[in-house]
Amino acid sequence: MRAWTADEKTFAVALANLVSLTLESWERARAQQEVLRSHQRFQSVAAATNDTIWDWNLETDAFWWNDGFANLFGWSSEETTATVRAWVRQIHPEDRARVVDGIYSAISRGDSQWIDEYRFISNDGSVAYVMDRGHVIRDETGKGIRMVGGMTDLSANKAAERALERSHRALQMLSSCNEMLIRATAEDELLVEACRIAVEIGGYRMAWVGYAMDDELRRVVPMAHAGAEDGYLSEVSITWSDRQPTGLGPVGQAIRSGHLVFLEDISVRPEFFSQDAARARGYRSVISLPLKDENGVFGVICLYGAESHPANEDELKMLQDMANDLAFGIANIRSREEKQRAQDVVVKVAQAVSSGTGSEFFDLLTLNMVEAMGALAGGIGKHDPVLNTIDTISFVYEGKLMDSVHYSLAGTPCEDVTAGDICIFESGIQQLFPNDHMLAELGMEAYAGIPLFHQDGGVAGIMMVLFREPLKDTSLVHSTLQIFAARAAAELDRQQADARIREQASLLDKAQDAILVRDLDHVITYWNKSAERLYGWTAAEAVGRSVQDLLYKDTATFAIAHEHTLRSGEWVGEMNQIDKLGRDLNIEGRWTLVRDEAGVGRSGAALAVN
Repeated sequence: MRAWTADEKTFAVALANLVSLTLESWERARAQQEVLRSHQRFQSVAAATNDTIWDWNLETDAFWWNDGFANLFGWSSEETTATVRAWVRQIHPEDRARVVDGIYSAISRGDSQWIDEYRFISNDGSVAYVMDRGHVIRDETGKGIRMVGGMTDLSANKAAERALERSHRALQMLSSCNEMLIRATAEDELLVEACRIAVEIGGYRMAWVGYAMDDELRRVVPMAHAGAEDGYLSEVSITWSDRQPTGLGPVGQAIRSGHLVFLEDISVRPEFFSQDAARARGYRSVISLPLKDENGVFGVICLYGAESHPANEDELKMLQDMANDLAFGIANIRSREEKQRAQDVVVKVAQAVSSGTGSEFFDLLTLNMVEAMGALAGGIGKHDPVLNTIDTISFVYEGKLMDSVHYSLAGTPCEDVTAGDICIFESGIQQLFPNDHMLAELGMEAYAGIPLFHQDGGVAGIMMVLFREPLKDTSLVHSTLQIFAARAAAELDRQQADARIREQASLLDKAQDAILVRDLDHVITYWNKSAERLYGWTAAEAVGRSVQDLLYKDTATFAIAHEHTLRSGEWVGEMNQIDKLGRDLNIEGRWTLVRDEAGVGRSGAALAVN
């Protein structure tokens, strides 16, 4: 074997080094080509995806986003600093601490993966829901040197989930409301329960029910509420007038149109006049649902949400169904209560009628009338057409009988009643009649009055009831007044007729001849002083007894005279009678048949001379 020379050895080493350098250069070029291809693939994926791809250098804090960041959230690279602080700044304040702590904890623990869901603020101020995933790249010592990941916009999915949740809650509200309608027995109980269901089951921050008043201001009066009301309904004054700012909001719109009104974000709706008061209590959205019966819209139920959200057709439809069911329940309870009140009226009238006659009758009639209609006060008065004044026969205030009142009718709601008209003022009675100081002193809000007619058609007096609250059911008040008024007018006529009879009786009592009246069954109904002197029986002893038993031993003559009177209308002659002591009396008598307006005989009057 030949030994290499020194030159040969030097050449071989140089050749080997050249080959090594060539191979090393080739490997480096191949690696660079692979990195370039990998970078190109990364750029292609970053360009093709809708997600935001990011790359965070943990050693320099440099942060890079692909174009998806601008596409999804509207932030361009020029508008954000190329550090992680730009990402942190856009995380929703309520999620920021949790997300930042989570990602740094994953890096420090040695985790290779990190994932979280949070809210991210877009350039236009809107909030997006994102899922963010990251992979931590570490050096040979395990230290994190780089992190790459991607943000996926879940906003559409979250919106669909929330819409489904709201629809489910609305369905639960509808079901719970229907169950509640079966159990409810009182209107106020029904309204409070409906508001509670909206808050506890529907998840609304506050709910309230208001009724539309048909007054000059067209007020909407709150009837019930639940949730975080915090004095809101006392602070704001809501109407349904289209001429006032207070009536241009969702409540007024819903009442006027009869359709639901939904404001998904009250902060951008200028017609919502009470924005400041609403936002201070955490309200962000509102749904106003009209309550309707056969006569139209009578109220509204309003639901206030703690966050803004877009309209969901299924949810709104179920909420309107719930409002319709609530309105039906209200109408059903009112119908039951109206029937019950009608029954109560019949009972009260029967009780008053059974009391008899005179002042006791009017006192009991007034007490029952006021109680049956739920009034604060009521009265019955006689009218003086010359002086145009009223003197109350009976007056009740707060369930107690009061002293008689005398007052002039000028400038009072009773003035129109004396003209023969039924007058009902549903509300605002003090403003309508400012000169009637009694209305203000008693704190009255509503009034109803009806004339009491004589049989000849003239106005004998009035019957009135006064209320502290506006009237809800004028038809019931109207019909109830007519029932009570008919009985009161009949009693006034009876008293007037009795007065005439007493006047005539006083004249008959002065007559020298004995005068008595009996009905066709021979029962004595009148007995004058001369009859007392002639027969010895007092009027109290005689009235109500049979004239045959009282005055006759032999009734045959009486029967003949009676038949003659019925045929001819009169009988004149002599007959034998007896007095209280049984002594015989020879009487010269004149009997007259008393007929009614139709000419039918009703009683007999007898004039007797001893």
